[in-house]
Amino acid sequence: MKKLIVAILVSFTLFGLAGCNSNVLNVNPKNAYSGQNVWSNINLAKSFVNQQYQVLPVMEGVWSRGTGMNWASVSADCYIRFNYNNASVIRKGQVAPDNESGFADIGTWNRFWNTIRHCNVFFKNINGIKGENALKKRLTGEIHFLRAWSYFELIKRYGGVPIITKVFKLGGNYSEKRSTYDQCTKFIVADLDSAASDLPVSYSSKNWGRATKGAALGLKARVLLFDASALNNPNNDMAKWQKAADAAKAVIDMGTYQLYQGKNYSDIFLKNHTSGIIFARPHNSDPNYNNIGIHMQTIEAPNGYHGWTTHSPSQNLVNAFPMKNGKSITDPTSGYDPSHPYQNRGPRFYADILHNNEMFYGRKTEFYQGGKDSPQGIDAWNASLTGYATMKFFDQSISLSSGTFSTTEYPLIRLPEMYLNYAEAEYHLGNESVARQYVNKLRERPSLNLPDLPSTLTGSDLLAAIRNERRLDLCFEGHHYFDLLRWKLAMTKLNGSLNGVVITKNSNGTFSYKYKQVVSLTFKKKMYRFPLPLETMQKTDLKQNPGY
Repeated sequence: MKKLIVAILVSFTLFGLAGCNSNVLNVNPKNAYSGQNVWSNINLAKSFVNQQYQVLPVMEGVWSRGTGMNWASVSADCYIRFNYNNASVIRKGQVAPDNESGFADIGTWNRFWNTIRHCNVFFKNINGIKGENALKKRLTGEIHFLRAWSYFELIKRYGGVPIITKVFKLGGNYSEKRSTYDQCTKFIVADLDSAASDLPVSYSSKNWGRATKGAALGLKARVLLFDASALNNPNNDMAKWQKAADAAKAVIDMGTYQLYQGKNYSDIFLKNHTSGIIFARPHNSDPNYNNIGIHMQTIEAPNGYHGWTTHSPSQNLVNAFPMKNGKSITDPTSGYDPSHPYQNRGPRFYADILHNNEMFYGRKTEFYQGGKDSPQGIDAWNASLTGYATMKFFDQSISLSSGTFSTTEYPLIRLPEMYLNYAEAEYHLGNESVARQYVNKLRERPSLNLPDLPSTLTGSDLLAAIRNERRLDLCFEGHHYFDLLRWKLAMTKLNGSLNGVVITKNSNGTFSYKYKQVVSLTFKKKMYRFPLPLETMQKTDLKQNPGY
């Protein structure tokens, strides 16, 4: 009998959580502890729980694990240089069982299964530990959340997977079978309901970054939205959409989180603990971890600033941003001027996209041909191939050359996602006015101040507007690629061109714009599910996804 890949020996070496506050989740004992010692000491058990947070996405340079910009680079939203994270495997439609572990995310299958096994080890042992019951309850809630997170990340990539709740012994014989997507969803939701009942609404500052009740309910809303979507709900079961709507509304109605009311949209991603952040991975003061500061200052700055321009936003994404009057650039009444394409765009455009002739670190960018930030400029090998660079998460108060790290947290669940989830679910339930209302609440924020969607916007046009709002408000946060999968739009949206701009500076100081293909995109139907890794197929009785 073949052995299930997750049946690996758990390591009890306790080390710090990359990307977290130095006052919490960063326990760095230099010695390894035996399992017996861990489960006889509540503080060691707490350190064991801390370790499991490493499953979360983290900003660590171009090799960032599971971050939004990496996932944007396998959609049409941005181009990643030098094929970091093997993004071209997805872009070219070359995904296969023998290269699964290398694209976009690092060690996806094994990493999530390792965490699931560790969570099951915790459940097996926690009741035998002496310690404060309140602490044991909280730790149990955290582990329910982290197991649910791991399972959801698996099923949104691979579809149904085995539901494992016991701890396998090394060397045993296993014949686990894949559960259905729906069965996995029910299991995940049960974990999150348990987490929500065990976890506090908030923590003191020293515990910032741990899972909360809101985090559990927010993840539940995300899980149920995926379950209701076309990929996983081919019969369009309205009961699934109602569950998705109810789950999103439950988070909104908590009253714990509010939409950010500041006037600067960028501050949502440059300030810690803003009112709309439900769950985030905190900054890590450990200099061994790169975090957002080095990720942005070194890796995302244009080549003219000696940066790498690693993730370059595409013209496809740029064209999706509306004008400041809220109208699409394709609307003839929008006021869009092709000879001045970056004028009068909405605030999110300027907060997320660094474009030509914009002030950046004391000078105007020069993405035009022959400019400092062009393929003919400084450090030409690092030039953007699309004519743009990423601004989201970029803190210009940090010197490019100081080596200072940003202390910005990395958001994983935000309140605007709950509004967008709710709007999408209500649309599918036939409640278009409610859907418009919740999109408009986002557009009315002081940081955007965009006009409301018109009441005459209905049907497929309204759905397209909801989807575009989601693409823009959550851009570079890891949603859009998976949204295209769950909407079953990838065959349309991910076959074609990822485009950029070629800018010429004229003798009178004006600019001319031509558009080009940077790379072609290929998406094959089988890619709606990722392949199970070849190693797993060789060691288990699991059934491979169709087409592989």
